[in-house]
Amino acid sequence: MKKEKLLSQVKIGQKVRITGFNIKLETKGTLISMGIIPGDELEVISKSPFGSPISFKHGLNNFFALRKSQAELIEVE
Repeated sequence: MKKEKLLSQVKIGQKVRITGFNIKLETKGTLISMGIIPGDELEVISKSPFGSPISFKHGLNNFFALRKSQAELIEVE
């Protein structure tokens, strides 16, 4: 079994699966409206030199970026 960690801790090129959100309902709703839900697979594409923002690939052709503070609220395995 893989150890759960936060999305902000994932290295460039790694693929992870979202296991849950550690956030209040408003922010959770924003992520869900973007189509980011538990069970989805993400790949880290890039990180800025200071760690924020972080770019992700979601699915085949969907790309998005999150602030590091937002990525710290998403649990992955």
